[in-house]
Amino acid sequence: MTVLDVMEITGIKRAARRGRPSPQPRKTSAPPEAPGQGSVAVRQTERARRAGGPQDRAVYTCGCGYLFSATVTASTPCPRCGADQAW
Repeated sequence: MTVLDVMEITGIKRAARRGRPSPQPRKTSAPPEAPGQGSVAVRQTERARRAGGPQDRAVYTCGCGYLFSATVTASTPCPRCGADQAW
């Protein structure tokens, strides 16, 4: 007994296939770059340099209550009491 025989006996009908083609993946393309400009990473780097580079400073709060801004390091001493502000 074949599948077609079983379908005929049970009354199951196969759904007709439509002549639609299978969906094709969309082609995505990068937006065209203006002449003379580099990639996105190069433009971001240049923008960061024009802005003065990365800001390697942070705001710290000491246990003595002093709030200060200092360069980012593993251990920054408080300018008021000298206690280390470990991260």
